[in-house]
Amino acid sequence: MIKQLSKKEKRLEKQLSKKEKRLEKQLSKKEKRLEKQLSKKEETLENLKIVW
Repeated sequence: MIKQLSKKEKRLEKQLSKKEKRLEKQLSKKEKRLEKQLSKKEETLENLKIVW
């Protein structure tokens, strides 16, 4: 009974770990994309200031 439980626990921990890594990767991608968008907007803003 205890062995079965520990096997299940290990399996679940492994799954959880995989999901966490996947989510961290997604988050990282989104952060990079947002940073890129922000830098583009800042650049545009600077260009507008120069023109204005």
